[in-house]
Amino acid sequence: MKSDAPLASPSPRLLAAARRYLRRYTARHFNSLRIAIDGPAPTLDGPTIFYANHPSWWDPIVMLLLIQMHYSDWRFQGPIDAVALKRYPWLGRLGLFGIELDSLRGARRFLDVGHELLAADRTGLAMTAQGRFADTRQRPLELKRGLSQLLRRNPSAHAIPLALEYVHWNERLPEILVRFGRSPVSANGRSADAIHADLEASLERELDQLTVAAIARDPAAFDSLLEGRGGVGWLQDLPFRLRALFKGERFDPSHDAIGRNAG
Repeated sequence: MKSDAPLASPSPRLLAAARRYLRRYTARHFNSLRIAIDGPAPTLDGPTIFYANHPSWWDPIVMLLLIQMHYSDWRFQGPIDAVALKRYPWLGRLGLFGIELDSLRGARRFLDVGHELLAADRTGLAMTAQGRFADTRQRPLELKRGLSQLLRRNPSAHAIPLALEYVHWNERLPEILVRFGRSPVSANGRSADAIHADLEASLERELDQLTVAAIARDPAAFDSLLEGRGGVGWLQDLPFRLRALFKGERFDPSHDAIGRNAG
């Protein structure tokens, strides 16, 4: 698929099937998907861009799940390396469009497609704005500059930061932690440099707050959107399963619950 191919609409049927599959797939690999209580998914008003940091291969999957859970009546699409899209063309039916990375042609493609999406009703853009994998603690974030140019070209649009982090707490499997920004960034007649600085600072603030919550390791600070499979493994949990069976209790495979009931 060429990077300048016409923009295709995602397939609702394929999106629904992908959501069902990805929920199960994610639950097999993570203990939970948690969203910060003080950074919940916002109500959308007008042309919207979600821009996230890029710590992991999982980021597009997490963003797709979040959008399908909270904004199923919106159409969101996002950029992907044109080479990757050519290799996996079915990703285009999920809403991804190809761009040539680090090229003037790719930059023009991103701006043109972004403008087309933001001009349509209940349609938005979702992207990992760093353009490469990077640790959540890296400062400065060094976002790609295309997003600030897109906001200048679309003054009615606003960009909402989305902080992502993957951490191990008490379970064998890691947690996905998510925090949405509460202060969207828009052009407001400013220069691209000023917008770019605001984009970076806004996402950094959300990442810093998410890091504080991750260090605290308090599940009560989050709403759980998706629960995976806790415990160490079926065989290792067998003595505790039998103990619960003999007591007529429901078995909870989580590490904390087994520790409380081991005596």
